[in-house]
Amino acid sequence: MTPKERPILFSGPMVRALLDGRKTQTRRVVKPMPNWAEKFPICKPEWMAAGHQIWWWDGQHDRVGVAQDCPYGQPGDRLWVRESGLEQMRAPLFKLFAHDAGPNTFWTDSDGGRYGASYSEAIGREGLLRSGGWKVRPSIHMPRWACRLVLEITDVRVERLQAISEADALAEGIARFEGERFFHWEPNPEPRHPRFNGVTPEAGFQFLWETINGDESWEANPWVWAVSFRVVEKGGAN
Repeated sequence: MTPKERPILFSGPMVRALLDGRKTQTRRVVKPMPNWAEKFPICKPEWMAAGHQIWWWDGQHDRVGVAQDCPYGQPGDRLWVRESGLEQMRAPLFKLFAHDAGPNTFWTDSDGGRYGASYSEAIGREGLLRSGGWKVRPSIHMPRWACRLVLEITDVRVERLQAISEADALAEGIARFEGERFFHWEPNPEPRHPRFNGVTPEAGFQFLWETINGDESWEANPWVWAVSFRVVEKGGAN
């Protein structure tokens, strides 16, 4: 069977963690996630996780249940990373994309070939916008040719969000950074939240999750797809 390829969105800090080799897992909320507690109290609402699928009894089918495959793929499939940046709309001979997450590189597609080229930090994102011809591209709209990271799925699990282990939190890209008075666990070299001085990798991941999904998203403890992967294509790492 030919491996499938799908796009996947990552935030700037997570792109940096991928480029640094710190991130080999990602967790994404299972959707849809119905609650059968009130309709079927005898059955209970718990979904059952079985390898790469999640399944449940909906009270209507006489079969075992309704199965849902991981929408991100199975082991062997590939994910191409979408990230935010700027696209040059006026270049007549080649395409040009500057990634927000850094390092400071242009990613170009010219005559079917791709390569990275450094640009001065003095120019920066705002300098490029002022120079004209550049358009802001949210990650959802990043074109395939501008992709510099391709991941190959090695494992898929289904579990509750709060079941994450210390090893898993580290694989999510959480790292220990030394501060002026203490160290902290999170995906960024500098603490980004006044209430957070992460004392464990799990606390660092909780901060990351709430930053992306909202303040109450950790407490909700949803079922998540825990996708493990290895980076098979990487550009702009220097």
